[in-house]
Amino acid sequence: MWRKRGAIANIFLKAHAERASCTLSTVDQVMLNLVAEDTCLGSIRAFLGYTPNYFSLNYLLNLCGFFTSLPEQFFPRTSEEDERLFRMVSTHPSSMRFNYEWEVNQIDMDFLSGRCSEFVRIAQELTDTELERLKSENVQTLNN
Repeated sequence: MWRKRGAIANIFLKAHAERASCTLSTVDQVMLNLVAEDTCLGSIRAFLGYTPNYFSLNYLLNLCGFFTSLPEQFFPRTSEEDERLFRMVSTHPSSMRFNYEWEVNQIDMDFLSGRCSEFVRIAQELTDTELERLKSENVQTLNN
C-alpha cells in the first residue's frame, strides 16, 4: 500500500515539475494536494494500520501528527501566511472544479512545491524505516 501511494505522490510531483515552465494554475494546486494526500494515506496505513475513508488534507495531516511531527514542520498553521498557504494546498480538488481564477501566485506555488517535495522525501524515509522495523519485529516474533 505504501509503495503505491508513494509512487502516486512522486508521479504528481514529477508532473508538477514538468509544468514549472508553464503558467501555474489551479491544476498545480490539485497536484500538490494529491501529493500531500497520497503521502499521508500511505504513512497512515504503514504507521497506524488504518485506511481513512475521509480525504480532507487537514484531517489526514492531523492523523499523521499522531506518529510524526512532519505535518507541523511542513504545513504549519500558526500565522495568517501559514493559513493562507495551507488553504492553497489543502483545497480539495472537487471544490476547484468551478474555480475560474486559473492563475496562481508563482512564488507561493514554488514555495509549496518545495515543501511538498521535502515532505514526501522525508515521509518516505520514515515510512520505509518503520516498515523495515515492523518486518524485522515480525521475523523475530516468528523465530521465538
